[in-house]
Amino acid sequence: MNKNRGFTLVELLAVLVVLGIIATISTPAIINQVKKSRSNINSANLKLIYSRGETYIREQHKDITCVKILDIVDAGYLTKKEIVSENIDYNAYLKYNINNNNGNISYELKLYNDSGCSNEI
Repeated sequence: MNKNRGFTLVELLAVLVVLGIIATISTPAIINQVKKSRSNINSANLKLIYSRGETYIREQHKDITCVKILDIVDAGYLTKKEIVSENIDYNAYLKYNINNNNGNISYELKLYNDSGCSNEI
């Protein structure tokens, strides 16, 4: 009797088929998670830019409502290391609006691509 018995070709093919099925099922889920994490990073970056921009405008320039993101970085309120994504345009502008509706004050921050803050991103 042969004691050095290995795997047969059919057994190896069965394992490959099972691994292929697992890969086919799991790949879309993994791709969706990657997209979701990128979206979360971009959202976190915008929240950070808005927060630091609001602080910059309140502390330094209470009379302006539109500021370049690069100016916020240059003033030390935001560092490029804090921004995870490479998709941030530091030449974009941040507009800060104060809305006073019947004593209810709300703040609105939006990104624009020009110094007049008229073309919203």
